[in-house]
Amino acid sequence: MESDTRPQRSHRTEGNSLRRTSERIGITEKIIEFRDARDWKQFHNPKDLSISLALEAAEVMEHFQWKNTLEIKQQLQKNKTKLGEELADVLIYLIYKLISSTLTLPKLLTVNLNSPPANTPPINLKATTQINIIKNPMILNPKYPEC
Repeated sequence: MESDTRPQRSHRTEGNSLRRTSERIGITEKIIEFRDARDWKQFHNPKDLSISLALEAAEVMEHFQWKNTLEIKQQLQKNKTKLGEELADVLIYLIYKLISSTLTLPKLLTVNLNSPPANTPPINLKATTQINIIKNPMILNPKYPEC
């Protein structure tokens, strides 16, 4: 009798990890079902998915454009549901992009977080922001020149 040489699958014993994995798979399956029910896969090429992802991200940015800190806080309280819908659209297009590229989010995040690029060292952002404003006053918000 031959021995089984296939790699053994490891099973997580932690209930939360297993549940989170199945929830993630379930969400991805729902997104694929949604796409397939509308026959949209034919339009999901790298260029169009990239454009759609950027457009949806721009819709998120519109919630904050030309607003000061107080207005942003009010905007978040008033339009939290709408912002959530826009963020969900970004996430859905990101998942479409990953699926079409045969990439997985957990693997990409693990690789990215474990090997940060050399061109982004930790810096004091407060000091950098103040210096950038002094060097380039055009980055000030034109709606609020006093800021």
